[in-house]
Amino acid sequence: MTATTLVGDLTSSSKTEKLIALLDDMSELQLRFESAKYVVLIDDCYADLFYGELIKPQFLNEVEWSKFIKNIIKIRDHVRTNYGLEVVFHPHAQSHVETEEQIEKLLNDTDINLYLDTGHQAYADRDPVAFMHKHYQPIPYLHLKSCDLKVREKNEKGRLVVC
Repeated sequence: MTATTLVGDLTSSSKTEKLIALLDDMSELQLRFESAKYVVLIDDCYADLFYGELIKPQFLNEVEWSKFIKNIIKIRDHVRTNYGLEVVFHPHAQSHVETEEQIEKLLNDTDINLYLDTGHQAYADRDPVAFMHKHYQPIPYLHLKSCDLKVREKNEKGRLVVC
């Protein structure tokens, strides 16, 4: 075991509290594994998992982004203080942190490191190798996987959902 994963609406304070409670429930098991030093944090998708329809705004305004960052930091502080673990953020396809610009904004606005998924980077039409060269320092956790670009193309035409 290397990590636990929390997925939820990080723009919502009440849902962030529920994520913290879930983490507290999971922590006893995670702390049994010395190698499990990470908590992977993923924002909910803005598109419906099955139909691809927008269920939330695709982009956050400054007020929403500020709340988003505040909730990430709240989770980070809880994890550090109570468990001595590190929160790493996973930029995910069809979430509020998927593009290189959004990732850089997250890195600029927090001290959160990244859980980089090369498949998601490729899906977001980014070169994961170039991204790693540019941002290698805040990436202690790397998930190597591929992306079938034909699948991405189908999704762009509205025929497939990826989240």
